[in-house]
Amino acid sequence: VFVTACGPPGPRALLAGRRLLDAGQADSALAELKTATRLLPTNAAAWNYLGLAYHRSGQWTNAAEAYSHALRLDRDLLEARFNLGCLWLEQDKLDAAKSEFTAYTLRRGNAVEGWLKLGAAQLRGRETSNAEKSFREALRVEANNVEALNGIGLVQLQRNRPRDAAESFTEALKLQPD
Repeated sequence: VFVTACGPPGPRALLAGRRLLDAGQADSALAELKTATRLLPTNAAAWNYLGLAYHRSGQWTNAAEAYSHALRLDRDLLEARFNLGCLWLEQDKLDAAKSEFTAYTLRRGNAVEGWLKLGAAQLRGRETSNAEKSFREALRVEANNVEALNGIGLVQLQRNRPRDAAESFTEALKLQPD
């Protein structure tokens, strides 16, 4: 469905907000996405994008509220779960982050980004066994994922296994020398 300038104002504001987000203009996107959620109050995707705009603008409380509102409207909106998990991880709310990333990976088992974020949250919480499993799952999905190899190296360092860590880091550097 294509929405043009003469289309309904709610979808038009949503598309304009998404374009601004894609262009890296989160602050400008806020006005459009606020309009979209006012005109489309039951549109979970609009609330998720509003959360993303708040998140990128550093307004974390508003971001959490918008993501949560999106999930109340659609519990299966996995993008909102992922985004909320990222917000919690950035704020070092590890249990909440792990919960969102676990829900995400249960539904999207082949989404490498979910496994990487779950592994990062587990690693920060010093859950080395779980973190290693998550990073290995990321490698199952994408065999040469540098971030997963680096994560496994960090797990090995936490376990005081520097030789194994060096092997993981070396493998990552072979794939991405910079």
